[in-house]
Amino acid sequence: MDPQVRQKLLLAGLVVVLGGYFGYTKVYQPKREEVAALEARLDNLRIQNQTAKALTDAQGRGEVERQLEAYRTQLTTVEGLIPSSEELPDLLDAISAEAQRTGVELALIQPVGATAEPFYTRRSYDLEVLGTYHAIAAFLTEIASLPRIVTPTGLALTVDGEQAPGEAPKLAAKFAIETYVLPSAAADDTPHEQ
Repeated sequence: MDPQVRQKLLLAGLVVVLGGYFGYTKVYQPKREEVAALEARLDNLRIQNQTAKALTDAQGRGEVERQLEAYRTQLTTVEGLIPSSEELPDLLDAISAEAQRTGVELALIQPVGATAEPFYTRRSYDLEVLGTYHAIAAFLTEIASLPRIVTPTGLALTVDGEQAPGEAPKLAAKFAIETYVLPSAAADDTPHEQ
C-alpha cells in the first residue's frame, strides 16, 4: 500500500475516532445525564402524585372539600373584621350609637393618622366621652365588642366639673382607639405615618 494512502487512511481514522470521542463526551453524555435527571424528577413527581392521591382517597374528597369550605368561612370571618374605607363611616356611626345607648356624651372623635402595615392599614382616632364611671366602662366594653376590630388604648379619666350631692361624679375619659382597614382602601386624605 502506498505510504501516502496509508497516511490518509490513518488520518481519516484519527478524525473519525476524535469525532466519535467529541460526540460522545460533548453531546451524548450530557444528554444522557439530562435524560436521567428528568427521569428522576418524573419518578419523584409520580411518587408525590400517588401520595397526594392516597391522602385524598383516604380522607375522601368530601372531607377535603369540607375542610376547604371551613377555611373559606374562617377567611370570610376574618376579612369581615377589617373594613374597607367605605365602611369606616358605618363604624364611626356604630361608635356614636353605642355612646348614646350607654349614656355617655361623645365630646370628641378625631382622626389622628394611619400607619400602613403589610396586610392592613392601622387607623387611630382620639376620643373623649363624658359620663359616669359605669357608663364609660359600658361604652368601652361595647366598642371593644363591635363586629369590627376596635382597640381602645391610653385611657385617662378626670373628674368633669361639679357633682351634685348623692350623684355619681361625671368623668371625662380621653383615650385613643385603633381600627384596621384593608390596604387597597387606604388611599384617602388621612395623613400617613412611615
